[in-house]
Amino acid sequence: MALVCKMTAKKDQDSLTDEDKEMLASYGKSVDFINKETILPLINYIRNL
Repeated sequence: MALVCKMTAKKDQDSLTDEDKEMLASYGKSVDFINKETILPLINYIRNL
């Protein structure tokens, strides 16, 4: 991941995508990408077993 961030940081700032910018901003920090709503279908499935 460090290599990807270094390579991305060297790119022209105008050519960075929103995803690139978010990756650089969050690199080395604790982030949570969990969307708890996406687990609801699994919970419902298990309850119906």
